[in-house]
Amino acid sequence: MLQDKRYEDRIKVVLQQLLATTDVQPGVDSITRQLIALIGGLWLEYCLHSDGFSLSATRTDCYQFLSADGVTITFPAKTVSED
Repeated sequence: MLQDKRYEDRIKVVLQQLLATTDVQPGVDSITRQLIALIGGLWLEYCLHSDGFSLSATRTDCYQFLSADGVTITFPAKTVSED
């Protein structure tokens, strides 16, 4: 679908910008697919169990996912309301 392709392309652009600041250059296409799968899984988990869903823990999981590919990125401590 066109919408899915635009979503994938946008994530790819953001990842390329983030990776440009690191010494590590893992496969952007692979990380994009993995990140889209992670986001989809987190969305499903939120839909099924929103009462026990922790935005803070989810953010940490996403950062750890990226660091597993050798990417170290400094993010703001809080970018979205966790209410």
